[in-house]
Amino acid sequence: MNPQIEQLRKQFASYNLYEKKDFINNLQKKLEGQSSPEYSDFLNECIQIYQNQSGGGIAGGGDKPVEVVSLVCGILGVVLACFYGLGLPLAIIAIVFSRKKKDTHKTTAGLVLGIIGIVFSAITVALLIITVVAMVTMPDWMWMIY
Repeated sequence: MNPQIEQLRKQFASYNLYEKKDFINNLQKKLEGQSSPEYSDFLNECIQIYQNQSGGGIAGGGDKPVEVVSLVCGILGVVLACFYGLGLPLAIIAIVFSRKKKDTHKTTAGLVLGIIGIVFSAITVALLIITVVAMVTMPDWMWMIY
């Protein structure tokens, strides 16, 4: 084992996704035109780790549909929770989609908003049920007051 590669491996493991992407790009530039099987294997290992953690390629690209769906459903779930709990299905969808892809800001926001949407929907539905039950069980003389 090459001690320099072991040191680079520890360094790579301590980086966040953005730093890992930069590390890989810099290593690719350094290895252009060189034929070092140890470093090439290490580079491929780093790329594989990065792709597993980020869910995408080295190019970066745009947002993944799962992230966007999670975030949008979370936002709509919170907003529509005020309308008789209509946000409940969207909040559940936000949580499900946020679980499919972890460790991104959008999916974390979708998860949090989904949980808030479920809580708001539950409160809204509970208040609706309490109101309906109170109106049904109200004595007839109380209706004259209103």
